[in-house]
Amino acid sequence: MYQITTLQSQYINYRLSHPLAQKVIALCKQNIQSQQNLLFDYSLYRYKVADIEQCAYESGWLQAHLVSFISEGQQEQHIVLTALAEDGTALGQEFAEKLLNIPSECTGKVCVQEEASQKLDSLYDNRRAALTVQIEERNKALLDTEIQHIEKWAEDQQLTLENELKDLKAKIKEKKRLLSRSENAQQTLTLEKELNTLTRQQKRKRAEIFNLEDEIEEKRDGMIDKVKAFIQQHITEEELFCVHWTLKK
Repeated sequence: MYQITTLQSQYINYRLSHPLAQKVIALCKQNIQSQQNLLFDYSLYRYKVADIEQCAYESGWLQAHLVSFISEGQQEQHIVLTALAEDGTALGQEFAEKLLNIPSECTGKVCVQEEASQKLDSLYDNRRAALTVQIEERNKALLDTEIQHIEKWAEDQQLTLENELKDLKAKIKEKKRLLSRSENAQQTLTLEKELNTLTRQQKRKRAEIFNLEDEIEEKRDGMIDKVKAFIQQHITEEELFCVHWTLKK
């Protein structure tokens, strides 16, 4: 037996991304029927919920949409809940989430009123737009952070190589000074070998700096590709259900 719940139980809990959990969720979505009246019985709920206890309304409408933000190789999904009281007052998403945790039963079919349907659609459009802006701002912040990491890494690598090159230049200068004052052939030969070694190290270090610039460009190109993927992100929407709710305290 499988069950969907936020409560701890004696059963094994599966993460939402687990294939079995995904299959159970898909089956539940298929069984959802819109335009039903759901009676939520707060007296059967084991916890105290301030949003429910303070709710001044006894009935209204509740709608759920699945909004998917899809980019290359990535998909992010959100359930957007919109709720209205019977008189058309908009209720928050948090209230709708808390309401859906309360035990309920279906008491029959209802027909969605045109006025309520329009208000729900308008409320959903506003919340979907706000969610889109929130995700775009979050993605931009993540990209900005990654760009800063790349720039900081590049600066650190560049500074390290430049300091090493500066140190080699100083050593080469010193070897040349000693070489000009060499007093015998053996000393000259030793200094020449050391100078050649330092010169080769200097050439390699300059090559490393040149290659570093290429590596930095590759990382920046990769970042540009990520930005393009985010920009090309598209949104899909699916209405999950629209029900009339009645709250029994």
